[in-house]
Amino acid sequence: MSFKVRPPKLTTPKIKYSYRIITMPDDLIDLLKEHYNKCSNYYGFKTSSLVFGYTKPLDTESIRRYLRNAIKIINTDKDGDLLAVDKQILDIRLHDLRHSHASYLIRNMNKGNYNDYDIAKQLGDTRETIFNTYAHWFKDQEIIDTMNVNNATFSNIKKMITSAN
Repeated sequence: MSFKVRPPKLTTPKIKYSYRIITMPDDLIDLLKEHYNKCSNYYGFKTSSLVFGYTKPLDTESIRRYLRNAIKIINTDKDGDLLAVDKQILDIRLHDLRHSHASYLIRNMNKGNYNDYDIAKQLGDTRETIFNTYAHWFKDQEIIDTMNVNNATFSNIKKMITSAN
């Protein structure tokens, strides 16, 4: 029996809806441009280099560790003390960020100029998949409220990323 780990390889998306243009806030685009400019000075840089990991994808455990560390930082006040439990972000999985994003879009659908079709496009799914997966979120606003991302949290993440560079 072999327990060799195969090297990661980039493959095409599973379904045609996975080919998409991702919309992002301007702050994130600015951070990515700054990161690109910094990396473009590295030896061996190519325009096809990965955003994170440079020549090979980051290990999933490394990504989980970064996420856990980011959550610890966000859950700490400016004096280094933990926030009250009801103010803390729970330890979440990476995939939960996708669900948070979906819930945020669904929750704010009536405030923006987009609809369920646009959400499906953003997530790389069909409308049917969105309704099957997130139907309860269309109905239950309390769940969405608990998962809603606010600007203060994004600012904390941005500060953490900027200070790490």
